[in-house]
This record gives sequence, C-alpha cells and structure tokens, in this order.
Amino acid sequence: MPAAYDHPKLIFAFTYNFIANRAGSYNRTRQMLSILRDNGIRVTVYSKDSMGDRFWDNSAKRWKKQDREEFEREYPGFELVLDTVTFGSWIARKLKNLACALLPMRAANILRIGIPFLDPNWESLKRRSAEILVVGYTNTLPELNGVFGRFCVVDQHDIEFVLNQRTRDSFFFEIPVLLKARREVAMIETLRMIISISYSESIVNRMLLQNPTVVYLPNLSEFDSRHYALAAPKYDLLFVGGDSHFNRSGLSTFLREVVNRRATYKIAIVGLVCNGVEIIEIAGRSEHIELLGFVKDLDALYATSRATVCPIEGAGTKTKLLESLQHQRPVFASRRSLEGLIPGYEKCVFPLDLERIEDVLQANPEVHLECVRYIEKYESVIRDNEFIELVKRVAV
Repeated sequence: MPAAYDHPKLIFAFTYNFIANRAGSYNRTRQMLSILRDNGIRVTVYSKDSMGDRFWDNSAKRWKKQDREEFEREYPGFELVLDTVTFGSWIARKLKNLACALLPMRAANILRIGIPFLDPNWESLKRRSAEILVVGYTNTLPELNGVFGRFCVVDQHDIEFVLNQRTRDSFFFEIPVLLKARREVAMIETLRMIISISYSESIVNRMLLQNPTVVYLPNLSEFDSRHYALAAPKYDLLFVGGDSHFNRSGLSTFLREVVNRRATYKIAIVGLVCNGVEIIEIAGRSEHIELLGFVKDLDALYATSRATVCPIEGAGTKTKLLESLQHQRPVFASRRSLEGLIPGYEKCVFPLDLERIEDVLQANPEVHLECVRYIEKYESVIRDNEFIELVKRVAV
C-alpha cells in the first residue's frame, strides 16, 4: 500500500467491496476511479471492512487480501483506507437517517456529526482534511462518521426513493416512499454537487433541487467500440446480469414469454442471474435457452451474438445496455430500461417485442454503425464534464 498522503486532495468513499463484487454499482465505482486515475488525480479510497454477516453487518463489505492486492494493481498509487463495521456504526447510521427524515433543515449539521473512536481511520482522514469528498450513493452519507471536505460530491447511482418505490411496487404517495424521499432530498441539499448516471434522473434532480450543482456523467466502460471485432453469430439474443431482484424478475418474465410463444431464438444468459431457481426452471423448458453462468471473455461472447435484451425495470441507466452498444450490439429493451438514455437511441435500441425482433434486425443492416454513433454522444459528455473540470481545478 502506498504511503498515506499528508493532505489528500480527493477522498472517494464507497463502503462496499467494489473489487470482489460484479454488479452495476460496483462497476460504476471502478469507472469513477479510472476516470480520476486517468486524469492524474491522487485519490484516497475509503471503504468498510466486514467481520461477518450479522444483522448489522454485510458480507459484501468484506475486503480479503486478494481484493486489496487487486486494488493496488488496478489503481497504483491510490491509498486504500478501511474501517471495520461495528454495531456502533450501524446504530449511528440508523439514527442519522431518522434524524434527517424528521429534521430535514438540519441535515447538514446531522451529517457532520462524528462520534469519537467509532471509525478511527476515518477520524485520521478528517484530521488530514481533503479538498473534495466524493461519495458513492446518497445513503452512504450517514454511514460516514462525520462528513467533511471543502467540496462534497455524491455519485448518485440511482434516485433511491424511486428505486425503493419500484422494488416495493408501490405508489409515490405512500408514506414509506415519501419519508425516504424526504430524507434523501434533505441529504442531497447539503451537497455542492450531485452526479447523475441517468439522463432522465439528471433532469428530475434539476427540477427538484435548489442547492447542489447537478452534473450528468454517464456510466461507460473504457472499451473502445470503434475497434471491436465482429464474428459469425452463434446466438440471436444475449443477456448479461448479476443476481439482483430486477434482473431475476425481468428476465424470468421475458423467458416465460419466450417459452409460452415457442420462440426459436437462440438465447444465451450470462452471469450470476443464472443461479436463480426460477431462471433455471424456465430455461429447462426450452432447448433454445442456454445458461452460461460466469463468462470471463465477454468480448468474445458479444462478438458471436446478434443482439442483446434488457427486459428489466428498476431505475437509472442500465450498464448492460450501454455495454452492449459499445460492443456494437443493438438492444431490445423494456420501457423502463429506456428511461435513463440520452435521446436519439431509436436506431440502435428498440422496444422489446418478440414478434418484431427479426424484422428489426433485417431492416437495419447498418445497426452496428448506429451503435457506435450513439455511443459517441456518451463519450463527448464524459470528456466535457463539469465534475471533471472541478476535479482538475481543485484536486490536481
């Protein structure tokens, strides 16, 4: 591990192990760190280490030795600082969440509260101070033992009360959703800047918020779509996803329709979502559905697939959708998975309609080039970005 910076210019806080885990939020965190690394920013990364999977703990936070070693290889020169999750830190987070919901006008003071000796390594970072504090997820703010820094920026990932509303399949006017919205907005109003991954969510933030600068910074991997090699197709449709609620729910609905309509598309399913009991059961009813599980070389798999599907709900921009376009593969997507896209996707992202998939592919012989043209819009947004300008101005 590199020597500690006496005065870190930028601290990045994400309290889960984003190295060992592979899902949208973890991949986004790696992308953010890569952007900072490539812009020559020295970064201190703060996270939480888990002792076990207790009711107040989460094994997804655990940092094993190999994870720390991989972090050092991927981000040479970055400092990794870990505190251990304790029952005390769990209680403090719960109390701050409650206080922000009950006293939203006092949210800034509440989030600055630090309890001595609770998270000693975080306390050490506070004493060293920082120019910019970047936090992954709004709900990480109360998990920190006192927010500090000249500029506090949250990489939002999702508007959490919207995600909660859709997970619960409830209405916005229901009390639990409104309380979460009240708490979340109260926290966000304490910030200097909030980064939206989703284009539609950036618009909502600009409409609702008064204090923070709203910046749109989409989630795009470092893969260069212009230099992607295409191969003879082996699969008609591809789905790549982790074992999350929305992935399981959306994919099982789609596969059930495929089986019931006796569709003959050759479909490949990749990722931990293949472990879902319902997914395994439905796939077993069709010889055209293949569960591949974990696949190391996704590039080769994209090269042998004609298109991908994104039949999921949730909120935010779907990483799998943009990843497919970067690999020059058109996407057939559900209505909600289209929400976060920049306008102008109609030539490479299409409604998920089993009866029209073949017609759409045949009617768009240059669809792969349309994918490249569309991704160029995202690349320009990342290049000309207010957050990157702030970082270069303050933290270099």
